[in-house]
Amino acid sequence: MAMKKSALLIALVSLLGLTSCDTFTTPTGTIRLFGLSLQKNDPELYTRALTGEALEKCGTLHGMMNIQDELRKFKNTTYSEPVFVSSQSDPLARIIQDNYEVTIEGSNPEIPYALNWKFTVECLTTWTTTWDPINHGNQDSYRKYCNIAKMVGPFCGAPN
Repeated sequence: MAMKKSALLIALVSLLGLTSCDTFTTPTGTIRLFGLSLQKNDPELYTRALTGEALEKCGTLHGMMNIQDELRKFKNTTYSEPVFVSSQSDPLARIIQDNYEVTIEGSNPEIPYALNWKFTVECLTTWTTTWDPINHGNQDSYRKYCNIAKMVGPFCGAPN
């Protein structure tokens, strides 16, 4: 059991280059926090990293465990830099949605297949405008939050 945990830890550290300053405000930070949730076996952090289809498909403890089990099989695991895919905006709702793709790859000479997962990270930016009485003008405030919206590759088990 300890051997399996250390193999998972090594795979996740090499995959995600874990640091303590990551947040859900960037695609890279979101992927790293997702990896941290798997490393620390933290279901709450795990589900906070997911939204939409990814949350529906894999947002259970069973889904988390299946992803951990699959990652344990691979020794050399890396992720790509997020690649910008698309953007949509709704000025009336004051929302911008940016989508990024991240590829997670892994290999192990003892396994006849390679790991090749594609994650879509969705970043929502919202803004509000308030009156600034000192400068006699409007002041915009922005908030950005990113989640993994889609995961192609991992088998998370039966739907909820």
